[in-house]
Amino acid sequence: MGPLVPDIIGNELNLVVALFIGLLFGAILEQAGFSTSKKLVGLFYGYDFTVLRVFFTAGTVAMVGVIVFDHFGLLDISVIYINPTFLWSALIGGAIMGLGFVIGGFCPGTSICAAAIGKQDAMFFILGSVFGILFFTEGYPLLEDLYKGSF
Repeated sequence: MGPLVPDIIGNELNLVVALFIGLLFGAILEQAGFSTSKKLVGLFYGYDFTVLRVFFTAGTVAMVGVIVFDHFGLLDISVIYINPTFLWSALIGGAIMGLGFVIGGFCPGTSICAAAIGKQDAMFFILGSVFGILFFTEGYPLLEDLYKGSF
């Protein structure tokens, strides 16, 4: 959840709001069919662009929401951290994630949504994601130069 102004919404209530927004987002993903890997990989195979339209719309609404909330003083935009761009790690990480997306049929968020309704393939996808995270974490000293390259 974003850093909503503590005078209006306290830190504890901020977490509750974030939980409800997350649950609502997951329910919307499920209703839109995003827990089905066929719909998700349809974008990569060029026969279903629902995923692109929905996530592009979600990103646009989020950007406009941040600007509007900042304008009305409901969001302190100065405390939002924006990750610096490291070209090679972004390109290689994006390629690995895209390949995993096509092979596994899920992205990290939709795999959680699909696992929540009991899909076993999504549970294995999450398990593979956890192993990937552990592999990167343990191998970080070897990958650090690549990770921080081309700032």
